[in-house]
Amino acid sequence: MILAFGAKNKLKFVDGSMELPDEEDFNRSAWEHCNHLIQSWIINSVTPQIEQTLVFHENTIDAWLDLKERFSKVDHIRIATLRSKINNLKQGSKLVLDYFTEMKTLWEELNSHRPMPPCTYPHPCCCAAMREAHNCRLKDQVI
Repeated sequence: MILAFGAKNKLKFVDGSMELPDEEDFNRSAWEHCNHLIQSWIINSVTPQIEQTLVFHENTIDAWLDLKERFSKVDHIRIATLRSKINNLKQGSKLVLDYFTEMKTLWEELNSHRPMPPCTYPHPCCCAAMREAHNCRLKDQVI
């Protein structure tokens, strides 16, 4: 969803950087139009059960934070399952391309559950600790 919002230049509505204009602001109508549009995108992309809980939010950011709270929890069971699938993955009779694609998909999902912590330094981090953490992850994938 973040990719879709970014492609439509609407990411600011869910990251909190696009604030609600005052009632007197001439941009208020345009803001409300975009807010409703984005909220409809979110509502139309979830199951009916989840949709029922989102329709009561007035602002997109509130619906987005609700979803984030619900679904951004670390799923340790899924992480263990992914690690097991990676460890037990065999090429067998699969083509190399199919085997590699399956392995890469598992690694990408695992990495999405365990992202590298972002550096809080104002400049892009290139310190030895970050390089070492990245190299350890790459070594795990090679092994």
